[in-house]
Amino acid sequence: MMGITAEELVRHFLDTIKGARAAYEKGVADEQYFHDETNDLNHALELLPRNHPLRIGLDEQLSESRWQRRKAKDEIEQLEPLINFLKRQKGMVGELSKVLGDIKSIQKEQSQRFYTVRVRKDLGERFEHRERETVSKVAGAINIRRRRVRCNLM
Repeated sequence: MMGITAEELVRHFLDTIKGARAAYEKGVADEQYFHDETNDLNHALELLPRNHPLRIGLDEQLSESRWQRRKAKDEIEQLEPLINFLKRQKGMVGELSKVLGDIKSIQKEQSQRFYTVRVRKDLGERFEHRERETVSKVAGAINIRRRRVRCNLM
């Protein structure tokens, strides 16, 4: 068996797509904010008198704002190819959501499976698949003594 279920795979894929879009949107918003802040700081340096108390530390603030803007632009630039790919795959997220729904339906059907005994009525009337999983988990923990049988057939 796989270490991860089909449902977890699809959920992880959808979360990754949503995370990429959210990171891109945040990058765009951050870039715009720091662009505007840089503009404000530049105008303050340009228009405030040299001895005005608000000018103290503006150069460091400007430097920090430009650095944050650069980081946001770099992130946007790195995410852009992925975002463009996702835009070309318009229906993919909807299709993956449908796939996730299909997987859940299959899991529900599988959890309600049972086998009706046809011939060996002495075994009972029916077996539920859920019980077997529970029993096999418990039986797996029990140390069963195994016999070794020799066979001299040739």
